[in-house]
Amino acid sequence: MKVALINSRSITICSRKLKQITTIYERSIRVKSACFDEERDVLLYTTSSHLKYCNLRTGETGTIRSTENTIYLVRASGNKVWYLTREAKIVFEEIENPELAFKLALQQERYRDVLKLIQSKKLQGEALVSYLHSHNHPEIAMHFVTDPWIKFNLAIESGDMTIAKETALSMNRRDAWRVLADTASKYGDMQLGQLANSKANNLSGLAHQCLLTGNMNTLQALVDKSKDSNFQMQYSLFTGDVARRLQILVDANQLPLAHALAMSNDMTDVAEEILAKMDPEVAERCASRKVGPALKAPSAEAITENWPLLPVQETYFARMLKEPGLMDYVPETGATQGGAWGDDDDDLFGEPGDAEDGDAAPAARPVATAGAWDDDDLDIDIDIDGPTTSSQPVASGAGFVLPREGESYHKHWTNTSHLAAHHIAAGAFDSAIDLLKRQIDLCDAKPLSKPFMGIWAAANASMPSFGIMPSHSFALATRPSDDDMSAKHSPLVPRMLAQLTERINGGYDAVTERRFEDAIGIFQSVMHNCLLCIVDDRKELSQLQGLIGICKEYIFAASMEVYRKTVTDAGNVVELAAYFTHCNLQNPHLVLSLRQAMTLAYKQKCFATAIILARRVLDYDPDMETSTRARKIIAAGEKEGGKDAIKLDYSDRNPFQLCVVDRVPMYRGTVEPVKCSFCFAVSKPQHAGKTCPICEIAKLGGEGAGMINGTFQLN
Repeated sequence: MKVALINSRSITICSRKLKQITTIYERSIRVKSACFDEERDVLLYTTSSHLKYCNLRTGETGTIRSTENTIYLVRASGNKVWYLTREAKIVFEEIENPELAFKLALQQERYRDVLKLIQSKKLQGEALVSYLHSHNHPEIAMHFVTDPWIKFNLAIESGDMTIAKETALSMNRRDAWRVLADTASKYGDMQLGQLANSKANNLSGLAHQCLLTGNMNTLQALVDKSKDSNFQMQYSLFTGDVARRLQILVDANQLPLAHALAMSNDMTDVAEEILAKMDPEVAERCASRKVGPALKAPSAEAITENWPLLPVQETYFARMLKEPGLMDYVPETGATQGGAWGDDDDDLFGEPGDAEDGDAAPAARPVATAGAWDDDDLDIDIDIDGPTTSSQPVASGAGFVLPREGESYHKHWTNTSHLAAHHIAAGAFDSAIDLLKRQIDLCDAKPLSKPFMGIWAAANASMPSFGIMPSHSFALATRPSDDDMSAKHSPLVPRMLAQLTERINGGYDAVTERRFEDAIGIFQSVMHNCLLCIVDDRKELSQLQGLIGICKEYIFAASMEVYRKTVTDAGNVVELAAYFTHCNLQNPHLVLSLRQAMTLAYKQKCFATAIILARRVLDYDPDMETSTRARKIIAAGEKEGGKDAIKLDYSDRNPFQLCVVDRVPMYRGTVEPVKCSFCFAVSKPQHAGKTCPICEIAKLGGEGAGMINGTFQLN
């Protein structure tokens, strides 16, 4: 049993214990109604103009159809829907949604139903391929694409070297051959790897394969063919071609090295000729140096056959695609069973001209036929009696595919975590930005580039390799939190809460020393890191939100002070100084701001405002000097009549909030302010949609689900 909590823009689906399962957002249109289809475990819901669905197992949503008028769902069961119109009429309707049926059948591994839906041609090819690929079925998706480059990449991902080779031959692209060579070598198919490297004219890759297989004759031929002296020098070390190395060193005017090489290989005559070409001093030093004999490279035995390949059977679905009889069914006509299998062999991939039969047969099939197919259990018979079994070795072209690689650390983090920091640690910056867009309505990710790179560098390591080999990079993982039951491991992201709390003190010092530009940079850096900081419980989350609130107040206060220095109007200067005192700062900083504001107001003969500010100073029990000055200003202001010489837009009696864009007060009851979706800074409604000047990453008036910094928030 599940429950759906509906508001105008979203639906939150929970279990009977109110544990959140998923949330559906409709940003541009209102949600009108919803009901559960317990038969298929989906939620159907309507908006003002559409009937939609949500797969409760995966959280995927989609549109079933558009509606001319608003409808209100009453009940749903399978393809049957009852709904209420605005005229108070209950309407029954049978809906057909191939997209939902396909996803449910694939999720439940009902492969026969999947193939029937594919044959019906009711699903678009690109959407089908994209969905199959995103759900780890590339071996199926590659059979339904026409673009050779996409088909090639899917074949590479699924490990089907036969289709990859055929597609590469049809395209004859150098980049495709390079990818095929790397993949074939990784799977042990050295013959295909050498063919692909030769097609791509990749001499370095081909030479490396010759070294791995011990084929020195081919390597010598590559050295002779190449015109790159670096390539010749490097690989002639393995072939033992001393003469070529000597010639390269002489041509490069590396005569001392050439002399040492000749002497180490007992080539005295050549060494004398090289000495004659040197300067006398250099030749004398080289002749006096003793050179030991060179080490001889061990002989290698060439291996021309492929390395052992795993004889792993194809997936059940892939076999069904290649053997049409496995997915056909007996129609209602009087044809025999064998005839029906033979007639449908050409319809496996939906050839032109057969769409009508493929569409009509499922509707005409009696119910008893479906049960008969289930009873026959043809899958088990074919698996047992078929000619190919996993116990016998199989050649690389016999229709088998190698198993796909296991799930990498990075992919596991992106698949199981809803924390932006975990996606950043996996290097999936795009998905991290998408998460932040949903959580805080992120509009500008540039200020987050430094925190992004810091988290990624902390969760990944690099180890240098040998010689010319590239460095080896690997992820740093740790045990996930107890709340995250779906993750096997999580990235080793540092806990920054204590560090961020310490960095706040640096911002306090900058404000005390009136280094307001530096203070803005410090507090914004802390705020941006708070967005990506991971916490373990609600107490730490409360502390993190408190840090964001402190940063917001200090950034706004410091930016007002920076702006005040550019203002020339005397009244505006006093107003900004007075507004500064209404930011939620630490008491010492409030005293400093009040002292400054009352002095400026008194100098501009705004005695009423100066008296108000001076009395506020005395409320904080300041030091003797400040309290003495405040009392003098009160006395002098009252003596002058206690009136302002300049009309100011400032009143301490009427509560107000300050607009972070215009830096003016918004008095209670006069305007309904909008808030930043991240730092909750407020502004006038006309600034909605603009980038918040405080955090510089989110929108004013934006809508977001809320910042997520711990897995406990999802439970």
